[in-house]
Amino acid sequence: MIKQVKRKTPILLLAMALSLSACASSSQSSGTENSWQEPAWMAQQRQQVEIYENNMASCFRELGADYSLLLGGGVALITNLDSEDDAEAVTQIHFLALEECYSRYDQPAMWLLSANAETYSMMLDVRECAIAHGFAVDEPPPLEVWQEQEIPWNPLGHHISTLPDDELRPLLENCSQIGPGRFSTPPRVTQ
Repeated sequence: MIKQVKRKTPILLLAMALSLSACASSSQSSGTENSWQEPAWMAQQRQQVEIYENNMASCFRELGADYSLLLGGGVALITNLDSEDDAEAVTQIHFLALEECYSRYDQPAMWLLSANAETYSMMLDVRECAIAHGFAVDEPPPLEVWQEQEIPWNPLGHHISTLPDDELRPLLENCSQIGPGRFSTPPRVTQ
């Protein structure tokens, strides 16, 4: 009889441990970060931006223009001058490269969205993404106010101007920006 009790005790303890760990994992997953689901448009946006950046970078390289990729998406031409005599030549290369490359490749469609209810809803998704990744974000203005703002509210706006690059990079990589109020910031890669 004692042997049977000893055998049941480890089984009972194992069952209790499993039920406690199940409770712990369910309480952990109820937090914002673990329960937030990325909307499909964010993955599409990242893919569009990556294709655009690769195309523009390839075009600029082909035309001999120096460029850099921007945090938040995009490509910017940079000027490396050895002397003032180079300024005219570099300006000419930049002008031709911009004209040629922008005529070849359209910006990602989500960068060009207007301030409407659908875009506002996407901005709220960006806000939820930032919160899920541990960033404090102000409450959004009402839709009507947002639509009338000269520079529309962007949930990442404050962080873009205050975070160091090593903290800003993952935020911008995880939380795609769209349409009105979209920010880019200094170069992340120089070519």
